[in-house]
Amino acid sequence: MTRLTILVYQPLASYPHTYQLYQLRCSFAPHFRVLSWRALFKLAAAANSCSDMYAPPGFRLPSPLSEDSHPPPGLPQYLKHQVYDQPDVFSKVDEHAIQVAGCEHPAFRDLVWDLVYRYRLDELERARVIFRWMSSKDMQNIRFESSPPNSPEEVLMSFKHNRGTFARIFEIMCRYVQNSITHTGFSYSGIHCITVSGYAKGVDYLPGDRFSGLPPNHSWNVVHIRGSWQLIDVHWAARYLSSGRNAPENVVYEYDDFYFMMEPQQ
Repeated sequence: MTRLTILVYQPLASYPHTYQLYQLRCSFAPHFRVLSWRALFKLAAAANSCSDMYAPPGFRLPSPLSEDSHPPPGLPQYLKHQVYDQPDVFSKVDEHAIQVAGCEHPAFRDLVWDLVYRYRLDELERARVIFRWMSSKDMQNIRFESSPPNSPEEVLMSFKHNRGTFARIFEIMCRYVQNSITHTGFSYSGIHCITVSGYAKGVDYLPGDRFSGLPPNHSWNVVHIRGSWQLIDVHWAARYLSSGRNAPENVVYEYDDFYFMMEPQQ
């Protein structure tokens, strides 16, 4: 009988969450092997309370929402403070998002199932759980078992190569999320979400500075929630600059709820 032995069990310093890497080998010499990513994911999941993160066999991703089906643009029909005034309103949703952020899922299908479809969340909670997952996840080190061209996996993993943005990934996540559940199963309509490119006034901005002629330096999202377009900026929800110089060493990773459903006048 083949006996497997754990040889290495240690946190990865580059990961902010409790990710572990396991190497196993068969006890008969001289053969040595490192298990496939799927096997590693399963072992890491067990150690991180992520053992139930896999989508059931019958689960299929909804068809992504067409970009041509968005409602017409318009000002928000309600403001954030009319919906909630304390983040504690989303405590259960946020706890779930943070727990899922501590798992490495083999495929986008497993991630979407674990994050969104596991529980019956309403439209606002679905947008919130994606937002909170992204603001908690180390997007620089996200990985999947495979990332075929033009797949959601490729888009999410593009972040580590500086080819993706928080806004684009948030949009992709929303497009694969239904906004209601029917008695016969899933209704395949996603959350309407658009990526907007524009200008961010950083710490080096001075009153009177003009953006005319400059290329956009930032992007954020407008999301259609409960019949109204709302502003969301995952990028600044997950970080801020600690000093007046815009440099990587001055970036502090800390959550800021202000950037969920921002009120336009602010």
